[in-house]
Amino acid sequence: MEDELRKAAGEARTFPGLTPPNKAEYIGAVKKYGDTYYYYKDENGNYWFDTESMRKFEKEMAEAEKRIKKRRQRPAQGNANTTKKTQIKCITIPPK
Repeated sequence: MEDELRKAAGEARTFPGLTPPNKAEYIGAVKKYGDTYYYYKDENGNYWFDTESMRKFEKEMAEAEKRIKKRRQRPAQGNANTTKKTQIKCITIPPK
């Protein structure tokens, strides 16, 4: 197991999102450089990894995307001048 982790550390590539590709299975984790590295091996023998900080970033981005989407779906809020058109009638006052 330790040999496989060492091999994975040398060959592993990152992947987008939170789910490793190609039905990869977790093979272990290593703490180094102030982060935890999680290693996976897929059915084709390829190694993948992500880190605790990468997971945190991906989760924060997904939450931010949800908030933005929710905000876009809400109706506009504000005072009457911003949500309704106002008609202005101009009059001319003759000089005295």
